[in-house]
Amino acid sequence: MSLSNIKTKHDERRSQRYPTSFPGKLTVWRKHLPVMITDISRSGALLAASELPSVGEEVVLKARLLEVVATVAWTNSGFAGLRFHRDIDPLEVVRQNVDEMRAFRTMRSFSSIRPE
Repeated sequence: MSLSNIKTKHDERRSQRYPTSFPGKLTVWRKHLPVMITDISRSGALLAASELPSVGEEVVLKARLLEVVATVAWTNSGFAGLRFHRDIDPLEVVRQNVDEMRAFRTMRSFSSIRPE
């Protein structure tokens, strides 16, 4: 299943989503899981990761200057939707993490260049 199908399937949203691409960390109990935050809204986020918690688990999502308690709403093929326990300002989160987004895009550009 592609990301676009997942977004369409889980499009029951109450607030506008903003596409992103910056790293974060999920804390589940005492375990820390690296994630990529691929979109964010006032009430939730879409994550991509190789390891994700189960639906219904309570987690803490952290990124630069963001720390919010959430519940895993759904998972599918390396993606998960989170529902935040309190509303956040998604544009402020994006602004705070813009440096990480640029670094990620730069790393992807360099990894696609192959020496001759």
